[in-house]
This record gives sequence, C-alpha cells and structure tokens, in this order.
Amino acid sequence: MPFSHNPKNPGDLIKSEDWNNALDAIASLFAKFNNATGHAHSGSGEEDGPPIGVAGIANNAITNVKIMDGAVSATKIQDGAIATAKIQDGAIATAKIQDGAIATAKIQDGAITAAQVAAGTFSRDIGIAIMPSVGTGQTIPPPSGFTAQECIFFASAKFVVNGGEANWNYNVTVDVNGKVTISTSNVVVVAAGMALAKRGGW
Repeated sequence: MPFSHNPKNPGDLIKSEDWNNALDAIASLFAKFNNATGHAHSGSGEEDGPPIGVAGIANNAITNVKIMDGAVSATKIQDGAIATAKIQDGAIATAKIQDGAIATAKIQDGAITAAQVAAGTFSRDIGIAIMPSVGTGQTIPPPSGFTAQECIFFASAKFVVNGGEANWNYNVTVDVNGKVTISTSNVVVVAAGMALAKRGGW
C-alpha cells in the first residue's frame, strides 16, 4: 500500500512507528526505481506507474538494439509506412523476404537496372544466330531459346572457287528448318548462314 502521510504539528511526539513508516516508504520508493526490482509501468498498482503512451516516447528514441528479434509482425506494420530512406543499406537479407511478398506495384518504374538482373533470367523476344561457314546438308541452328519454327533462315555463298572452267554455276538454298543445300557445276562453294528468330514466330 502507498505510504499515508499524517501531518504533525510543532511539538508533537514522533513515535518510532511513524519514523519507521516514513523510512519504509522512502526505501520502497527507491526500490520501485531499481533496475532489478522494478518500476515496470504495468499499471498494476498505484506506485508501479501507468503504461507509457505514445506521447511518453521521444521521436527516434527506439533504436535497432531495443527491438527484440522477431518482435515486429506483419500486422504491426502499417500499409505504406516503410519508406526507402528508413531502410539501412543491406539491412534486409533475402531470407527475410517472404516468397512472393514483393508485388509489381511495389517496384518503382525504372528501379531495376540491367546490373540487377542475372544473365539469362529473361528470355529475349528477338535472336540472331550466325553460321560463318556452312556446307551442303548442314543445318543452321536457331538462336538459343528459340525453335526453328520461330526463325527465318538465310544462306548465301561466302566464297566461290573456280578451277578455270569456262562454264560454271551454283545455287544456294535453305529450307524452313535451316537445312542448307548447295548445288554446283565446275565450282566449289562455301556458304554462310543466318537464323533470325522472333518470339512466337514471324
């Protein structure tokens, strides 16, 4: 119980009980502010103090070391409350982000640069494959990640060797699957080929 003060008049007798009660009250008051025994602000008693409200906490008073690991749950974070400036660089590790937690609307336009995207992460819409030398019966491969059905194939003579014959000719063709056919007369032909691909086909 809190100490009850009974005022005394000059010349009144002070009994040992009065003295002891006063000193006990002082000792109890000091104990309430002792870090081991407790002034908890639990509101459970008149001398324990009421809970500390928002007005009793200074702005920026709660530092990182004062927050227990795992103490802040999703329900304690107000929608839109966390600004970029409030997150320390490197503070949020991959393991701390729930799978699927970051929606498209939460990524600022232009925020993700090429340096942030691993090579091969996104498939290309356009691709080119070049075969510097191709002989008859060989097939020009589609660009990586594309099929032959998404390609247009091209082939032409790269160089022609004539053995001195007066009459000579050649013909270079390529089919829809990229297979090259070279027909010649009195000449040697080496061709070059190219596959031009577009996602979904042309």
